[in-house]
Amino acid sequence: MKPQDRQNTLFSLSKFIQDNFKKIVKLETTDFKNNADFDVNTAIDICNFYAGVSRTITAPPQDEYYNTCTSSMRYEPKGHCLGVVPWNYPLVIAMWKIAPAIAAGCTIDVKLNPKNKGSVPFIFSNWKNKVQVNVVDTVDFSIYDFIDITGSKTTADFFKQHHNDVIADIGGASVAIVNDGNISFIANSLDWSIKYNGGADCTSPKHIFCKRNLFAQLIENLNCVKEQQLTNIDHFRPEATMSQYDNLQELIKQINQLPNRLGLHLYTTELKTQRFVSQHARWGNIFVNKPMTTPIEMPHSGVGASGNTFNQGANKIYQYLVPKHVIVGDQYD
Repeated sequence: MKPQDRQNTLFSLSKFIQDNFKKIVKLETTDFKNNADFDVNTAIDICNFYAGVSRTITAPPQDEYYNTCTSSMRYEPKGHCLGVVPWNYPLVIAMWKIAPAIAAGCTIDVKLNPKNKGSVPFIFSNWKNKVQVNVVDTVDFSIYDFIDITGSKTTADFFKQHHNDVIADIGGASVAIVNDGNISFIANSLDWSIKYNGGADCTSPKHIFCKRNLFAQLIENLNCVKEQQLTNIDHFRPEATMSQYDNLQELIKQINQLPNRLGLHLYTTELKTQRFVSQHARWGNIFVNKPMTTPIEMPHSGVGASGNTFNQGANKIYQYLVPKHVIVGDQYD
């Protein structure tokens, strides 16, 4: 399939979702969701973004790196893929896998969590697609060339035991650091992000590290925080714990040792502090005074046990492609 055909296929999927917007929103509104309109618009945006990516795949220039032969790169689709999708964002996370797979020229099956399948079965039962996208209930490992997972560590370990080309986004944990600033703004931002999607978001902060001189004032203004030390931050409840810190440098060293490092929320008005944390914090997403805003153009990824599967962003397509180095010489050279 030519890049132009891949692009047109994604535009067709985008149009189908737009044409059936109200129906899809209704299917996405479950006990786990309170932001269905946003999620459906995000799915449309993902399709349109990867429609462009499908025609902009880049490789090193063809050249004579040796005098007697020419080297070039080919990127070829991995083949038939499987996307494993969790319950908290079935449509958006399914599209994180389907759109780059189509853009790369792959076919893909999608395995949804029975707890919440959302609108995905409706879309791929009714969209007259030109490529094969199937929703499956069972998995035959022998038919897949690549498996892309978003889910728990247990799920990732299971698939890695049964297949040799698996990439996993474990999600995991996010924290907040409150260094200085407007307490009202910070409290409102934290309450909103902690409660987002009923707490079922891996980038929602689950623990707040607050500078000691602001601790009493901040906790008084928060509605979903209880005062205690750092405990389990890998959960889906709309609540967080909170503790104090004195030294930012020591705090960064401490949190860089946490196993799951997905989202770090920083609240500060100091440019020096913003630069220090951005440089030294080993976290996948760092939100400075702006919680949970990751545009499609940028990767949504973690560090450590959270995995680094590059959800979103142009680089995602390369996880569905095989790089092939072709060396061409002449028998008479």
